Formats: sequence, structure tokens, C-alpha cells
Amino acid sequence: MVRSWEHAQLVAVDGTTRSVRSPEAVRLVAAVLDAHERGEQPAVFTRQHVLTTTEAADLLAISRPTLYKLCASGQLPFHMAGRDRRFLAGHVHALLQVRSAHLSKSSAYRRCLVALSDVSLDEDVLNDPQYVPSSRAREAATEITDRLLAGLT
Repeated sequence: MVRSWEHAQLVAVDGTTRSVRSPEAVRLVAAVLDAHERGEQPAVFTRQHVLTTTEAADLLAISRPTLYKLCASGQLPFHMAGRDRRFLAGHVHALLQVRSAHLSKSSAYRRCLVALSDVSLDEDVLNDPQYVPSSRAREAATEITDRLLAGLT
């Protein structure tokens, strides 16, 4: 839960304080604190931070072989450090946003298909690769999904 503050006062363990006035910095600090409260281990990288193959794969929640395929297809820029690939955190973040947007559109489209086909909204049906909706349902779902997502962006 990200809080909306205009500015914040950070107090270090030794008692020194620092005022944070940038809204972006306040949102970043709030997001890190929220993640920590949820028991997560937040990490903050600059866009120029260099990641190893394992770190990039972990951030994208994919296997290393899948990461290599993304590199080979040109979807993820990298540079070589000796025999190892290295990735800029900014490039990994950009790919993560693209993949996330694609997955949310795919999920929204699939839910529209199921709803328009008068099939119960059952997770088994949503994830069933054998389910084939009618062409009319596909056209309507495409239109609805595009309109819904256009309103969200």
C-alpha cells in the first residue's frame, strides 16, 4: 500500500534526519517500506546497474534458458563481460513492463471470451488450452478488451 505524502522526514538509527521532498523519492521510499512490511526483500537498482544472468532471470521470473532465448531474439539487450552476459537493470525493467502489459491484456481478453461464450467463469475453463470460443465471441472480446485497456492507460 503506497502512501501519498507530499514530503517525508527520514530518521536514521543514529538520530540524524533527512528531508525528502521529491514526490518520486517519497513514493520509492514508501514502496520499499511497504514491501518490507509484507515480508518481501525489496531491492532498489539504478537503470545503469549491471545485472548477472541469474539476477536478470530472477527479476523476470523466468529460467536462464528462457533468458538466453530473449537475448537471441533481440528482445533483451546485453553485453558480454568475458564469457558472461550482463544486463542493464533499465533494460530488464523495460522488458518486465512490456511482458506485464501483454499478460494483463491476454488475461483480460481470455476472461472476455469466456464471459461472452456463456461459459461459467471457472479457472479451469480460463486456463484450458482446448477451449475454443466462437469467432463472434473472439471479435467481441477483442473490441471490449481494447476499449477497457485503452481506458486504463
